[in-house]
Amino acid sequence: MNVKRMAAAVSAVIMAAGTVCYFSEVPETEVSAADDYYFHYDMESETSSFAGRGSVTVSASAEGYGESRALECSGRTAEWNGIQLPLDDTVIKPGEEYSVSAMFKGKENAEFKITLQYGTGDDTVYDKVDTASTAAGSWVMLSNTNYKVPSGADNMYLVFETTDSTCDFTLDEVIIAKAGTKTDGPKGIKIIQQSDVRGDLDGDEKITVADIVFLKGGLISGWTTPGAKKNADVNQDRKRDARDAMYVQEYLIGTLAEFPNEYVGPTISDEDKKKYEAAFDGIKLASSWKHEGENNPCTTQRFGADPGWMVYKDRLYLYTTNDAFEYQSNGNMQENTYNSGTINCISSEDLVNWTDHGAIPVADRNGRTQNGAAKWAGAAWAPDACWKNIDGKDKFFLYFANSGGGIGVLTADSPVGPWKDPINKALLDWNTPGNKDVVWMFDPGVYYDEESGKGYIAFGGGVDGRDKANPKTGRIAELGSDMTSIKGTTTTMETPYLFEDSSLIKIGDTWYYSYCTNWNVGSGNINGASFGSGEICYMTSKDPLGPWTKDNFVGRALPSTSLVDNNGNNHHSIIYFKGKYYIAYHTRQQAIRMTKANGYKFYNTKGELTNSGDGNYRSTHINEAKFDPATGKISATVDMKGTSAIDTLNPYETVQAETMQNQAGIQISGVGDTIVTDVNKGDWTKVANVKFDKGASAITAKVRSKSGGVIKVCTKQTGDAVAYIEVPAGSEMQEVEAAVFGELNGTTDLYFIFSADGIEFDSWKAE
Repeated sequence: MNVKRMAAAVSAVIMAAGTVCYFSEVPETEVSAADDYYFHYDMESETSSFAGRGSVTVSASAEGYGESRALECSGRTAEWNGIQLPLDDTVIKPGEEYSVSAMFKGKENAEFKITLQYGTGDDTVYDKVDTASTAAGSWVMLSNTNYKVPSGADNMYLVFETTDSTCDFTLDEVIIAKAGTKTDGPKGIKIIQQSDVRGDLDGDEKITVADIVFLKGGLISGWTTPGAKKNADVNQDRKRDARDAMYVQEYLIGTLAEFPNEYVGPTISDEDKKKYEAAFDGIKLASSWKHEGENNPCTTQRFGADPGWMVYKDRLYLYTTNDAFEYQSNGNMQENTYNSGTINCISSEDLVNWTDHGAIPVADRNGRTQNGAAKWAGAAWAPDACWKNIDGKDKFFLYFANSGGGIGVLTADSPVGPWKDPINKALLDWNTPGNKDVVWMFDPGVYYDEESGKGYIAFGGGVDGRDKANPKTGRIAELGSDMTSIKGTTTTMETPYLFEDSSLIKIGDTWYYSYCTNWNVGSGNINGASFGSGEICYMTSKDPLGPWTKDNFVGRALPSTSLVDNNGNNHHSIIYFKGKYYIAYHTRQQAIRMTKANGYKFYNTKGELTNSGDGNYRSTHINEAKFDPATGKISATVDMKGTSAIDTLNPYETVQAETMQNQAGIQISGVGDTIVTDVNKGDWTKVANVKFDKGASAITAKVRSKSGGVIKVCTKQTGDAVAYIEVPAGSEMQEVEAAVFGELNGTTDLYFIFSADGIEFDSWKAE
């Protein structure tokens, strides 16, 4: 490990109109490789011990402290995403004190944190070493000269992260030394709070001479904060120049009462219109698997089965098994063997435009999964989810089936993750008291009751060697207050003709448990209600723990999917969202359409050609359910039309490009923070019910393409353009602004059509 100079923070004095602004000055000191240092990582050569934490990229950077090398952490989606360093427990010993320090620089204002992660038996514990804040682009040293490692700690890591930001950051000069060792370094620059007042650059919510100083300094040396840059555009012309400084000066001396608005929006010439239009000559539009007038399936860019759900902040999240085409070693298409180790996450506020948050890596032992959160699991099926406020913080829980051999749980600080395994083992398996006679240990259905503060989980299924009319293979249990443990013994459910699938919801003071019937029903009739095989039926009870018997059977909630596909067992969720009830379920209609269009042939595991017209690849649908408060009965139908939009989409707030009602050809990359990718010319995306109540003069988009291209924006798939978004050639995501020259008023659909291969699309916003 090399030694390098810890250069001092530069002192700066800016004088204007009699005002002097001082920034902190730190004396220049030498860092010596004294015997007091156990470890000194200056990042010049030895960086192999450092690794990313979460789905981040850790790479070498030439922008270290004092113009040297450092480590850059990018692609962060949560505060805990960062860099970690394993500690040698032969040197760093529990119960003893050490001096720990490191230097950080962020691309945004941020509070940085050094944390010690360590194990104590089955638990993972996080202990703060130090925190410090600094403004964007400035270095700060975090240091604790007498940090005591907790007694009994093992498997120790130093974690370098943030507390309040997901910005990219740079790490340098990590030092672990004898207790009491002091290391000097930059103290950081005070963070200026962002203000909404134009011309206010120092964050005090008023305009003073100091703002002229900051404005001139920013014009010369660059902006220290996003807020300062925003408010420096005094006349709103999207520029920051001497005119802005002049307006502030005139305002202060009283010759200007208010700042002007000089933004006229981007323009486009007739010549450019013709050039962009020509980029689409001869292009054939890709075809979607979802036809005009259909809102089912929810997504077509990926399959998704066994939908579970959660509502959070007026947004519905669906979690599904990530069905994906499987192939045999000879290249033949494999009939679905359910070889999934990932869980899809999509969400919507209106039930027609769905945001694709990617495929969550869950089962680490699955060969198709990378960096799965559950290291013990080989599969991830049939998820369900819920959230609970614990100790003042909203916590999110994702339950999944490890094939038919157990049920796991993951936790996160947001509905889209990142997710971690809090118990590092199955939550439920055959060793759980009460589970000995369960055939299939899968299909969790979870519901957290805010009224009682209790959560419950239903699960199980299978009929092998059992009474087909009453297999007694379903179970229900109360979750512990942590939502990651089971309280007591599971309760056996006497579910008529149970095959698989569990959904649990409380309506009023009544609990609804619903499931999929097996293939031995015949002409079923219980308690006067008729039903058949492969249908969704339900039972009710005043007590979630039962008893659940034949007497609790009510009837059919959802008919067989033979109305739209080749039939098959189903998996569903009964959902309450924005005052109405819905049923989410899966069908194979999209796979049928794909098979017919492309001539797919599917083979079984023996290599035999099957008669399957769909390969049993499934897609999620959602339909509104009819609920009768007088009788408590609930039912829905199966179709391709799906739900109607229950809200409009706001184009004046940033819309993620992966939010779509329909698409053709594109794919989604990333997890949590995703983008539209794998684009070919003629591919397109569509958003529905976009409310342009203020009109639009411009569309701002974040895009990228190595070779460049154009995105045509129109209100009908084959209609005239209302805007053209030029995508510059380059490797970095860029924000570009396009003039709206067509009419965008009222509520309309919006299409984004791609002229070239390789375009990537992150977000858009109308102005």
